[in-house]
Amino acid sequence: MKFLSNPYNAKSDKAIFETIVQLTIVLVALQFLLSLININITFGYFILPIIYVMIKYDRTEVNIFNKLQLHFVGTLGVLLLAFSEMTMLYEIVNLLFLAGYLFAICKNINSVHAKNLSYKAFNFISFFSFYAVAGTVICFFYFLMDLFDKSYGVTSSFLFGGIDFFAILFSTLTLIVSRSEETVENEIKEVTNKIIDAPVLNVVVTDALEKEMSGQVESIIQYFENSEEYLDTNFSLDHLAKEVEMSKHHLSEVINHDMNTSFYQLLAKYRINHAKFLIEKKQNLTIEAIVDECGFSSKSTFNKYFKYFVGQTPSGYRSLVA
Repeated sequence: MKFLSNPYNAKSDKAIFETIVQLTIVLVALQFLLSLININITFGYFILPIIYVMIKYDRTEVNIFNKLQLHFVGTLGVLLLAFSEMTMLYEIVNLLFLAGYLFAICKNINSVHAKNLSYKAFNFISFFSFYAVAGTVICFFYFLMDLFDKSYGVTSSFLFGGIDFFAILFSTLTLIVSRSEETVENEIKEVTNKIIDAPVLNVVVTDALEKEMSGQVESIIQYFENSEEYLDTNFSLDHLAKEVEMSKHHLSEVINHDMNTSFYQLLAKYRINHAKFLIEKKQNLTIEAIVDECGFSSKSTFNKYFKYFVGQTPSGYRSLVA
């Protein structure tokens, strides 16, 4: 499958996430089983570039698998170095690899793409970030032991085996929960269809469901059209949930499933509409000033969304309407 969800689609994103979880289970399970026979190949390292790419790039614009290829080549290089006789060099490269990805993940964890992830994906990333931290601490500890020619009663394989076991368990439960949600959704649809098939209740059920869904979507649209609070840089899903009187989780479901978009894309769409208005009506404003007026945290983010929704750069649009 293509690791790309363009335009944003909750079902496609879910399929991408479940594929990543399945890959993680295979990698860590293989690593765990090999450790039982004293073969230490850290296949779990491939999880770090996966997490980094998930939070770094907008999956509506890039193919995640293509972005992973170069990272996987580097990771494979680190794994192959473990079979060389240059033990000290391997341990140094190993530490730099873990620390480098952890730094990159921490740096991008608050990006718009990371915030756009589902709660399951975010929990998955949080757990495996901890997994990587634990691995880094263990590697650093045994690096110091080797450096000062000391020994420790417990082998690193035993410690890694312990965290690998919990990683497999967590990933398996995550996959079960994700798939059970789909099963529940299908059962609800099946029951709803059966009810709708009943001639007496047909109009009542469909009207009630349609009114509820359309009412919730309408309240979200009305908020964005009648308020300018969304132009605040710190505007969040929590703020919108409070304004439209929905829980954060339910609001996210309505936006993802009923409106077939994400909160951050919806927010960007209205901000870009406001930017178009400013470009058309206030020719004296610079692009930088418009970026600030519309609540974008950076000019690069503004340019990316402007081109995504309008089809051209802000400067090109200004020339067109001037």
